[in-house]
Amino acid sequence: MKERIEQLAAGEVLVKKPELDFSPAYLEGRVEAGTVQNKELVIRVRNRVPFKGFFYSTNERVKIETKQAAGQSAAVLFEINTIDLKAGDEITGAVVVVGNAGEQKIEYHYSVGEASGQKAMPHTLAEFGAFYLENPSQARHLFVSDKFKELDFMKDQVQRTALYEGLLEGSSEHQALEAFAVAMELKKTVQLTVQAKTLSFTEEELPQDGIELVVTASTWGWFAAQIKTDVPWLIFPQKRITSRDFSNQQGVLTAFADVAKMHNGRNTAHVQIETPMQILEVCIQVNRSYKGKNIKNALRSDGRPPKAVVRYLYHLLLAYLNESHEETEIFSQMDQCLEENMKKYPASSGLFLYRVWLLAKQERIDEAKKLLAWYSSNLTRISTKRQQEEYLMTLYLQWELTKKEHDKKEAASAALELQKQTDSLVASLVWLMTERDLSDAEKLRQCERLYRIYGAKPIIYAYAAKICRENPDEIRRTGEFWIQLLSYMLRYSCLTAALAKQYLTLPLAGIENAQLLYHVMKRMYRSCKDKQVLTLICSALIRMGKTSPAYAYWFELGIAQEINLTGLNDAFMTSICDQILDRELPNSILLYYSFKNDLDNHTRLNLYTYILEHFPKESDMYQAYEPQMDEFAIRQLLDGRINAKLVPLYDNWLSPSLIDEHLGHVLTTLLFSKQITTTLPYVKKVVVHYAQLRPEQSARINGGEVCIPVYANDAAILFEDAYGNRYADPDMKTVLLMYREELAAVCRQKVPEQIMLMIKESDDFYTKPFANQENLQLAKQLLEKAEVTRSFKHVLTERMVEYCYFHEEQTRELDAWLISLNPGELTKKTRVYLIELCIIRGYSKEAFEYVSAYGSDGISPDLLLKMTVRRITETLYEYSETLVNLCVRLLQAEQVHETLLRYLCMHYVGPTQDMYNLLCAAYDAKADSKDLAARVVTQMLFTGKIDHLEEAYEISKKSHCVSGKLDRAVLVVRCHESLMKESVLSQEMQDTLEQLLLEQQDLPEVFSLAILQQYSKQKELSEKSRHLCEQLLYAYCAKGIYMKCFHGLKDIIELPHQMEGRIIVQWNGTPDCHVWLRGELIPRGKKVTYEMQEIYPGIYTAGVFLFPDEMVQISVRCGDGDEEKEVKEVLLDPSSCYCREGSIYGEIQKLIELERKENYDQWKAECAKAIRNREAAKELYVLL
Repeated sequence: MKERIEQLAAGEVLVKKPELDFSPAYLEGRVEAGTVQNKELVIRVRNRVPFKGFFYSTNERVKIETKQAAGQSAAVLFEINTIDLKAGDEITGAVVVVGNAGEQKIEYHYSVGEASGQKAMPHTLAEFGAFYLENPSQARHLFVSDKFKELDFMKDQVQRTALYEGLLEGSSEHQALEAFAVAMELKKTVQLTVQAKTLSFTEEELPQDGIELVVTASTWGWFAAQIKTDVPWLIFPQKRITSRDFSNQQGVLTAFADVAKMHNGRNTAHVQIETPMQILEVCIQVNRSYKGKNIKNALRSDGRPPKAVVRYLYHLLLAYLNESHEETEIFSQMDQCLEENMKKYPASSGLFLYRVWLLAKQERIDEAKKLLAWYSSNLTRISTKRQQEEYLMTLYLQWELTKKEHDKKEAASAALELQKQTDSLVASLVWLMTERDLSDAEKLRQCERLYRIYGAKPIIYAYAAKICRENPDEIRRTGEFWIQLLSYMLRYSCLTAALAKQYLTLPLAGIENAQLLYHVMKRMYRSCKDKQVLTLICSALIRMGKTSPAYAYWFELGIAQEINLTGLNDAFMTSICDQILDRELPNSILLYYSFKNDLDNHTRLNLYTYILEHFPKESDMYQAYEPQMDEFAIRQLLDGRINAKLVPLYDNWLSPSLIDEHLGHVLTTLLFSKQITTTLPYVKKVVVHYAQLRPEQSARINGGEVCIPVYANDAAILFEDAYGNRYADPDMKTVLLMYREELAAVCRQKVPEQIMLMIKESDDFYTKPFANQENLQLAKQLLEKAEVTRSFKHVLTERMVEYCYFHEEQTRELDAWLISLNPGELTKKTRVYLIELCIIRGYSKEAFEYVSAYGSDGISPDLLLKMTVRRITETLYEYSETLVNLCVRLLQAEQVHETLLRYLCMHYVGPTQDMYNLLCAAYDAKADSKDLAARVVTQMLFTGKIDHLEEAYEISKKSHCVSGKLDRAVLVVRCHESLMKESVLSQEMQDTLEQLLLEQQDLPEVFSLAILQQYSKQKELSEKSRHLCEQLLYAYCAKGIYMKCFHGLKDIIELPHQMEGRIIVQWNGTPDCHVWLRGELIPRGKKVTYEMQEIYPGIYTAGVFLFPDEMVQISVRCGDGDEEKEVKEVLLDPSSCYCREGSIYGEIQKLIELERKENYDQWKAECAKAIRNREAAKELYVLL
């Protein structure tokens, strides 16, 4: 700027300015919300004139980093601050370039949006639902990001936030998003269907590529299903399917059938497709044909008869031993079967032995002996175990036929020997039947031994049963064998009355295998309704602990028949525990338990509920139960248990007067408990998620129901399966079990620090401001709780600041807390509250730091002025960019203060007009403007923006902050403006110019030209002025320099003879141009051309000499050749020409007038007179 002032002081007004190009010419684009982004504006010079200048921004959100630059090019760096702005906002303004090229503005317009490259964020739930449908992957990424809770439809939505956070705690992000969409009713739950629920194939029809199941989803969205089957031969390579496996909501499941693992005939597999919402069943049947041999009726390889024949004869033998049918009938069927099969299978030795035994029993001894003798003669080789057993049977049958002692001993000896050699049931039975020294009791013990060795063989049971029938006193109740024996006798109807009576008279102690005994006795009770049998049944069930509802019939029957059995009543109550309320209890049971209360808690609860429902309080039965009911209720309440049945018991005795601090802690949980019922089949537990608290609360679900405390109305109730996936159930039912306001009020008094009560009290803090001091104190306590979530603490902080703002006098004790807050964590509105509070309470330093970091948007101008003035004073007027910007903003808002104006006068630098406005404001307010006036005038001269130069210069003179060079520069500019605009100078300037021109030499030419133009507009001049005017005018005319204004001096002074007969044409335009006058003389029609002289930068003149009878139509043209253009057109008339009295130009003019009047006589006289005047002729010659 100093260089420019020196140029102006030297008279160089019109210097060549740099021509600037800006890239880009218009600043626009899209910026991300909540960020600070850097941009660049490039300036280049076109005409190689060096540029010098400064840069400013009209919007405080656009901060210029490059304050000034010089040279042929410059990169202006600036940053755009979009913190606290949201998508859709706009930033507009201009970058102002102040320099030797003048002042120029490059407009900018930035729209605020989301991050570049990302899809625009949804603003409503409906938009998010459409986004999820269109692009599930991006929707999921958005859903799990931190930005999701900042979306418009999530802000201040506490229940949605709790639901969202709770779902994300699950194991699957996909499931969390799907559950959220369903809960928000953006879509319906996905339901699966199959085209066919039953598929049937033969072995030959099985597809080689596998069995395909086509599954269809009812709607779009995420789902996952488990595939299960109940058979090993059906194999699914894919055990789990998800929505990714589907196309156009349809998927194909492939199963492969392993024929090698199938059995013959029909093979049925049940396939289950399980989702959390449904179970889809598909039945797959494969019929496999039998390709092997049918050996059911074929002779076996070892010579034995077919199995069907042997099984038939075996059952006939058991019927004979059990004496369950007539002998003749049994023998007849045996005889018929043997006769038919011996012919078919003559090689079967077993059939021959069977025939011998039958003939012996029919007392056909001779036939039997012959057949046995024939068979024995053919038994030549005895090597295998079967052959040894057949040989032993011949010995036994020999004894049966002869009944000789010798044959009996031989058979017994052979049987004993065979037992030693090998493990043979046949040998053992023969030995038992032939050993003479064994008693019945010993034989039965041997049968029990054989049972332990060979297992459950009917032949053993039949032989033992035969012994028991013959000797009932030998029967026993102890041991599994005896129970199996009894079961056998019941099954084959060989239990005699005497045997049954003897069995039931045995003592109960020491009964083993109660399970088996129960089934045997149950069968026995069907045939004989005996009280002892019923006693055994109930005893067996009690010993086994079988107290499920399936056994209640027996216990109830036992009580009805008044069985005296320990534990019977307890077993009965336990078995009907869940049915107590649906039936009528016997009086004996009710009386029994009125004195005895050792039932389990569940049964006692149902019993007491029965009493409450069936007996009034005045009844004897109720009175008998009341003490134990109260004791039970107190114990359950102190243990923190709650359900719908316990509530009447609690209400029966609980009153506010009984609540102490300990009971208050427990009761708080119970009062807010809800019974939650869900229809989701596979969920394992319920989770209550609070937006205000961590950790979550959960409880296991039993039978689709659960009781759990829910303290906040906006808590999210979610359900979790065994895999950790979480779901929201829109169809769930909730019932608040026992809430009573009077009890809750007492709890709040007794345990005010209980976190859940505090959460309940703060239920509406999300949506409503604090109503009173109690709310404020509650919020302070919650802020100190570690369990409170960060997001809820943020809400509490916002509400507390808001309350302090509107109740400033009552919250002075919170000053330290307010100052400790981090404003960056507050919303814009609350941050404004905090800053204004700091200003009100005198914390200007803190308030200024907050404004510096986060801006002053929204702050009251009055408070902002108060803070700014205080901060300026505290810092002793030290420069701060933030303070300067605040002062400018306040001044624009018409918030004027002497301190503010003084500070701006000291430090503000900006566009010329803004600096001039500041100067005027400071001058009007009589504030100390320092050197601002001089700086404003200097900048005006530097940039060429001199609209208010006069006013600014006057103020600077009054402020005594001008210099000689600045005064000279201002005078030059004012003279130049006056000259170019042909305007009038002030008298003061005229006097200054006259003094300079009279006293000094080598002054700028603009002074001389300006004073001459000023004189031309005056009617008279002082003697000093006339002398100066003549001196200047004659000097210019002597140099051949003419101006149009010179004609205006003819009435003041006598013009030099060079002006006589001349018409001065003048054009004020652009310096350094070629300007021409082109026209045609009238009336002669002669073409004339004059080149105009640039007498001063931008001022072009030409003197056109015309005779009195001539006129010329002149066109002023600028440029050369094809680029020449007309800038002015004028008609020149000699009537305005100057002429002196007695001059030759005057004489010629007289002659032309006489000729026009046709006064020829006088014309001739005047011509002779003019010719005689040699001096005039000489003068005329010179002119011509």
